[in-house]
Amino acid sequence: MLGLRWQLDQWGTYEKSQIKVDDNTMVMKIGRTPVLVVNTLEGRVHLECLDEGWENWCGLHESPEYKKLIATANENLAKSAAAKPKGKGKGPASVGQSQ
Repeated sequence: MLGLRWQLDQWGTYEKSQIKVDDNTMVMKIGRTPVLVVNTLEGRVHLECLDEGWENWCGLHESPEYKKLIATANENLAKSAAAKPKGKGKGPASVGQSQ
């Protein structure tokens, strides 16, 4: 979402100050209008348009920059899913046990 925010600013489509991303809901707003929500679906990033104008904005969805942002997000998601914890750490079973 932040990459898309940066890209929209670079294109001059919207000023960065107009674009807000709520980290809790993962909703992007332009001004007060919710336009996109991001979630994961079957291990891949999925952007859902909340605004009809954004849904019909073919230039955005077909742009190489947009496609690269989505591909990078999917790569990062796959890497984080494949990451294995390192070290033994203390889990709930070891709390309170004497050494």
